[in-house]
Amino acid sequence: MKKLAVIFLSMFIGMIAFADETRLSAARMNFTNYVTTLKGIKFRLNGAKPETGFGAAGLVKYAAKESVGTDFPNDVQKIYTATERIKREELIPGDLVFFRVSKNSPISNIGVYLGVSEMEGKLKGKEVFIYAASRGNNPKVSIISLDDAVMSRQYCGAGRFLPVKDETTEKPIEDEVDIFADYKPASSDFENVDKEINTSELEKGILDNFTLMKEQAVQLEKDLLEKTEALAGGKSAFASANKNKKSDLLSQALSAMKKGLGLVETPKSASKANPKSSAISCIPVEQASDARQTLIKYSMGLRGCPYVYGATGPSTFDCSGFVQYSAKHGLDMQLPRTAAEQYKFVQKISDGEREPGDLVFFSYNGKVSHVGIYLGKYNGSGRLAGRYVFLNAASAGPSTGVTLSALDEPTWKKTYKGAGRILPSTATSGQLSFAAANIIDE
Repeated sequence: MKKLAVIFLSMFIGMIAFADETRLSAARMNFTNYVTTLKGIKFRLNGAKPETGFGAAGLVKYAAKESVGTDFPNDVQKIYTATERIKREELIPGDLVFFRVSKNSPISNIGVYLGVSEMEGKLKGKEVFIYAASRGNNPKVSIISLDDAVMSRQYCGAGRFLPVKDETTEKPIEDEVDIFADYKPASSDFENVDKEINTSELEKGILDNFTLMKEQAVQLEKDLLEKTEALAGGKSAFASANKNKKSDLLSQALSAMKKGLGLVETPKSASKANPKSSAISCIPVEQASDARQTLIKYSMGLRGCPYVYGATGPSTFDCSGFVQYSAKHGLDMQLPRTAAEQYKFVQKISDGEREPGDLVFFSYNGKVSHVGIYLGKYNGSGRLAGRYVFLNAASAGPSTGVTLSALDEPTWKKTYKGAGRILPSTATSGQLSFAAANIIDE
C-alpha cells in the first residue's frame, strides 16, 4: 500500500544518478528527464525539432517548451541573457552551461547540466551535461563531461531559469486519489480528488488499512486451508483413479483439483487462438470485473513511487517492473519482465476494445519499450479531465514516477503501439459493463 508521505524522488536517468541529495523541484526533474530522452537525435545547424535534428539552442528551446512550458528563442546568446547568472560550483541538474570558441568570440554553444554521472565507463564520477554536439563523425545529441578537453576550455558560464526546490506549502496534490477510501464503482469520478488530507484523516486511514490487512490475512489463511484440503482430496482421487487405470476418473479428479484451486479449464479453441495468453485462462469470466478492479486498486496504491531504471519494486519501479509487480501482487499473476516480452505475451486487442485493466504499449525506433495499465476516461478535475489515461512508471513527461498520463500527450501519442489483454473482457457487444476505480471508458 502506498504511503501518503513526502517521497524523495530518484534522479536516475539513462543510468545517470546525481550526487546532490537536495530534492529538486518538479520542473527541474521534468526538464532533465525530458531532455535526456532526446539523446541520439542527429545534429542540424539551427534545428529545433526531433524530426529534423537539433542545433545547440534548438535542443534547449524544444526540451524547455515541451517539458516545462518555457519558450526560449532559438539563439544561444539570447538564452544566456534571459537566464540568471550562477557560479560553476552552484550548478545543479537542470541549470544551463554555456560555451564559446575563444575569449572574445560570441557565446555559441549551450547544454543542460545533469550532475555527477554514475554510468559505468569513462563518464563515471564526472560532472556531465547533454548538448547537441556538432563535432565528430556522427554529430548528435550527446552526454559529455564538463572536464572534456575541448569543452572545459570553451566553458564561459552557467545560467538558471528554474526554481531549485518546490514551495513547501501544504497544498493538496493535483488529481491525487484518497487510496484509503472504499471503492464505489457506480460513482463517475475519483473519490476525494481535490480533498486536502489532514493528519487525523491520515491516521484513521492507516488504522483502517491495518484492520483491512488483518481481515484479509485471516481470509487468506481460510482460503489457503480450503484449497489445501481440496488439493489433498483431489490428489487422493487421482491416485486411486491412476491405480485402477480409469481415464474418466482421472479426468474427474483433475477437474476437482483445478476447481478446488479456483482455476478453470480453457476450451481448446481459445488456447489455439492465442497460445501465449495462457494467464487469461486462470481467471473465470464471471470474476473478470472483480479482477480488473483489484488490479487497478492495487496499482493505484503504488502511485507516487519514484522511477528507477531496472527497478521492480517494492518502492521504486521502471515501467515493465511496475506492471509486473502490480499483476503479481494484485492478481497473483506472473508476467514477463520487459515491456517487449509483455507485449508478446498479451492477447492483442484493438483500441475500440480497450477496457480499464488492459495494458497499453509504446515503441521507440520500432522496439516496444514502454507499458502502462489502461484506466479509461478520466472524469475528475485538473489537467487530465476528460482525457483517456493510463497508469505507468514514467521517466519523463509532465510528471515522473508511478503516475497518471494521458494517451494524447505528445510523447505517448507519437509512440503508441497498441493495447493488450491479460484479463477476460467484461464487455458485451462492444459495450462496457464495467467501470473500474471510478473511471468510465465511454
